[in-house]
Amino acid sequence: ADFPAFESPDASGGGLYAQTGSPTLRNIRFSTNDAFVRGGGVFLKDSAAQVINCDFTDNRARSYDTEGDSSGGAAYVEGGGPLFSGCTVTDNQGDGFGSGGISLVASNAAILDSHLEGNSRAGIEFWNGALTITRSRIVRNGGGISLGGGVVNILDSMVVGNYGAGIATQGGTQAVINCLISGNFAGSS
Repeated sequence: ADFPAFESPDASGGGLYAQTGSPTLRNIRFSTNDAFVRGGGVFLKDSAAQVINCDFTDNRARSYDTEGDSSGGAAYVEGGGPLFSGCTVTDNQGDGFGSGGISLVASNAAILDSHLEGNSRAGIEFWNGALTITRSRIVRNGGGISLGGGVVNILDSMVVGNYGAGIATQGGTQAVINCLISGNFAGSS
């Protein structure tokens, strides 16, 4: 059967593109997806998605827009209030300025009981809004957690062995409680 071609409005969301709404994504493996701009695995805009026990492996967001803004090899989130719970995010790539793992922009998000490892750039990148990271492991990424504004709580989590600052902040309010931050490297080789 022939299927009609679908192109996302801005060349984002290689595996899944969701604008508004509240999809539940459970026990899905997003693997080897590619987006021309943002969200190699998943692109969520103004969405309250529940992303539960999903695996994001070897996805890629390229940097072919005019601003060089390629973010979220695994997932790119703009607005909304998504939850990532019990997810594994490994070996994803963001070719531009953003994260190889999960990029969140102006959203009110939560990341719980998740493991982010081996992603290019930051494991988690966040700009404005509110973010809570609880009982998660951010290890051996191109950087740990990059924060730009907003309100962020990091609780009972590990940020270990990242090649870049464990946690880098630029403005906003952060609370880091009961965490292990160890063996990260910021500098040139």
